[in-house]
Amino acid sequence: MSLIQEWRALLKRPELPFIFAQLPNYTLEPDCDWPRLRDEQRRALTLWNTAMVVTIGYGEDNDLHPLDKRHVAQRLATAAESLVYGRDREPMGLLPVMAIHKDDGIEISFIHTGGGLVCTGDVPFDILEPGGSIYRVKACRYDCHGGHLIKVPISQEIRLNRGTLIRYAWDLSPELFLYNDQGLPATPFELRKVRSTTRDHTHLLQRTASI
Repeated sequence: MSLIQEWRALLKRPELPFIFAQLPNYTLEPDCDWPRLRDEQRRALTLWNTAMVVTIGYGEDNDLHPLDKRHVAQRLATAAESLVYGRDREPMGLLPVMAIHKDDGIEISFIHTGGGLVCTGDVPFDILEPGGSIYRVKACRYDCHGGHLIKVPISQEIRLNRGTLIRYAWDLSPELFLYNDQGLPATPFELRKVRSTTRDHTHLLQRTASI
């Protein structure tokens, strides 16, 4: 994030577009917090006029630099067409906005959904309680009917206390199940669960729609 800000300041172009590739799958350094680094990259998208392409699946677990540069380049070109040249399509895959506790589950909302969410299978998530307990839960692929929301059912044994986190694809080499209708995958992420309210959260989707 600081690098983008510094380059924009140096070039005196505060809205200079930046497109970057998220770290790919890689397993040779298990002690390196690869998922955390990917999430830090995701957070750079809070800066205006930026885009990030997910490269998981195009890498080799034993090589930091993917051999399949063609498909990575295609995703970067797609982002440039949208972000820089104004083509009417999503510049990148799904980005999470928030996770809300509602009834017996957690609703996760996304932007950059295009025509709607697409699930290629049951979607696994990890629930992390503040006390250290970790639970693996799944959203059924048949509950993914497009739109910008996915609901993750939660059993009664999971308390969902304040500070609970939910993670998706939080691994060195995760399998991806969430896409938009343009075939662009959701980024791995970690979100803090918030309480359900009657407040309309549409403004949050609008505020982050430029990400």
